[in-house]
Amino acid sequence: MKTLLISFYLIFLLSSVGNAKLVFDSINPGTFIIDDDGSNFTRMHTKSTSHHPNWSPDGKRIVLAQYNWDDPDYGFYIAIMKSEGTKFQQLTEIKNGSDRYPSFSSDGKHILFSRHENLKDRKRSINILNLESGEITEVFSTNNRSLRSPRLSPDGEQIVFSSRSYVPPDSDTDLWIINADGTNERKLLPEHEKDELEIYRSRPRWSPDGKQILYTQDEYINQKAGPIVIQIH
Repeated sequence: MKTLLISFYLIFLLSSVGNAKLVFDSINPGTFIIDDDGSNFTRMHTKSTSHHPNWSPDGKRIVLAQYNWDDPDYGFYIAIMKSEGTKFQQLTEIKNGSDRYPSFSSDGKHILFSRHENLKDRKRSINILNLESGEITEVFSTNNRSLRSPRLSPDGEQIVFSSRSYVPPDSDTDLWIINADGTNERKLLPEHEKDELEIYRSRPRWSPDGKQILYTQDEYINQKAGPIVIQIH
């Protein structure tokens, strides 16, 4: 059986019962689908360097971030395709920047994504794309930290995302919540107590009822070995 080292993560079950499907990316070029019992492994999209694939709510489409190899002035763009891998369509484009971490709204009519507007500076923004009109609306922006994995709540009222400060000594990655219009920014979890510990909280996901958030957490301890700092996971 062919072994894949899967980068990032498995995303979204179509249902809570059997015969659900997983979509994921890999160090092997492309986007892949597999049944949740490990069968029916299928390469859906063969272009290299595609990341962050996500199902539409009805399971008929997949949104992903695709690197633009055709023009060095452009980085990642957001693309969409049918669940069987056909009708691949580019949705966004930004010169000297990148669009990543796309996900659908619960009604399937909008796509939320993170934009790095200029690879030479630190401005990041969270944006919403209207699939019908193609209009992109900036919801929130910052020059001080990263904005990753934004997710719109099931009721469309809030956005959760992970963020890491570029300003030392605050180097942790934490979860943040904002209203869907970009207001009322607040950190989701309290500060940790151990000064020598670095925390990476990332990849938040809403529960279907919007009452809970699932996320990953990595913890690191920094130890000095002469002039070198070793990070222990």
